[in-house]
Amino acid sequence: MLEQIRAIRNTAIRSKDKEVLTSAREVLSEVDNFRIEFKREPNDEDMIEIVNRQLKMTKESIDEIEKSKSISENTATRLEMLKRRVELYTEWLPAKLNEDEIRDIVTKIINDNNFTRKDMKDFRQLLNPLVKGKADGKLVTAVVDQYLK
Repeated sequence: MLEQIRAIRNTAIRSKDKEVLTSAREVLSEVDNFRIEFKREPNDEDMIEIVNRQLKMTKESIDEIEKSKSISENTATRLEMLKRRVELYTEWLPAKLNEDEIRDIVTKIINDNNFTRKDMKDFRQLLNPLVKGKADGKLVTAVVDQYLK
C-alpha cells in the first residue's frame, strides 16, 4: 500500500493534480512520523490505519465547517477540497466489509465460543483483529449490540 501511495504521488506530480498530490503528501508525511516513532517501515495494516486516521481527521474538519453558521467563499472552497480528500482516502483504502459480512463474522465468533453479553471483553479480543481497518466501527458496534443484548 505504501508503494501505491508513492505511485499516486508521482503520478500527481506529473499530471499537476494539486489535490491528489497534497493528499498523498499528507499520508506520506504521516508515514515518516510512523518511521520515526516505531523505527520501522509500516506494513499494510499500519498503512490502512494511517490513511483511516487522515480520513477521520478530514471528516471531522468537514463537520466543523458544516456546523458553522455562515460559510464564506473561501470556506466553501476549502469544504469542497476536504470532500475531495475524503473521496481520495476512501479510494486508497481496501473495500470495507458490509453489514452481512460483519454479521457472519460476529455470529461465527459467538457460536464457536458461546459468548454472552458478559463475555464482551473476550469477544472483542477475537473480533477486533478481524475487522480493524476493514469495517466501520459504528456499524460493527451496531451489529454486535444486535447479537449480544
